[in-house]
Amino acid sequence: MASYNTSQENNSSSASHLPWFLWYRTPQTLRVALVITYIATVSFSLLGDIALVAVICKYKHMRTKGNYLVLNMAVSDIAAMLVLTRGIYVRHTQTWTWDVQGRFGDALSKISAFIRDVSVSVSIHSMVFLALNRFFAVVYPTRPAPRLLAPRVVIPLTCITAFATFGVYFRVYRTITLYGNKYCLGILEPPFDPITAGRDFYLVFMTSLFIIPLPLMGTVYIAVARKLKRQAIPGEALPENEKRRRKRNKNVVLMAVTVTASFMICWIPQHTLVILHNFFWDETLSHLTFEELKEAMDIVVAIAYACFAVNPFICFMFSESLRKAITRLL
Repeated sequence: MASYNTSQENNSSSASHLPWFLWYRTPQTLRVALVITYIATVSFSLLGDIALVAVICKYKHMRTKGNYLVLNMAVSDIAAMLVLTRGIYVRHTQTWTWDVQGRFGDALSKISAFIRDVSVSVSIHSMVFLALNRFFAVVYPTRPAPRLLAPRVVIPLTCITAFATFGVYFRVYRTITLYGNKYCLGILEPPFDPITAGRDFYLVFMTSLFIIPLPLMGTVYIAVARKLKRQAIPGEALPENEKRRRKRNKNVVLMAVTVTASFMICWIPQHTLVILHNFFWDETLSHLTFEELKEAMDIVVAIAYACFAVNPFICFMFSESLRKAITRLL
């Protein structure tokens, strides 16, 4: 659902009268590159995110408001990586069949798609609340932050929002049998319009997870940067604890900005291709064969998921307390 609609399959090979997953095979070089990329993504993401969860849960002094949001992102990323491991198997074997049978298999097909996209939603909304948390800590340091930004409110809110957005997956995704094999597919049936529902959902997805959050975070971080710049007066004598507080705020802001930038850089190619495919097909992509479009989509999706591997290490890079904690834990 959050990927792309293959309605333009008429622009493909002579096998296009069959569903693409029955005949399409990824070129060998691209297949090997994708398998290596996904193995690296899953390995580094699990290593970094499990380390984040371990240090924040083990050491009480690490359980700050900001770190609770980092923990929320790490847990959601771990769930996404566990689902993505099947992608490695699919890429390696070139087998798109769904191996788990019966009602459990049908339920698992829904849950896998649900977790995959819920994790993205939780991560983005956690970034938004982290940005707001830093805004009040830096711009209004003497005022208590609004109760809405308390972790006990924010973390359930990120989950509820994601569940509400992607709950439709439990109706749309299912296993079906074709030519004796089971496949996990997203099928749009009434009350959904098979022609427009995919694009409409994508607009909701883009608006709630990218179009609104990213400019909001950009505006917040510009305000925070201006405040930090005004605080930095050359030659000013400051108490040691105030120096540490300002340095800590600066590093946390840099961490949050870098994580957000990494997320944007990784996801922009995928969303650009989806937008061109769904809304500007005739003007931009109609000359491509289905095979070429599928290969391009495989590449940009792999780039998008790469952010899950990078982000935990960004957190350790900018947080001295996290580095000290993981060193102590090891």
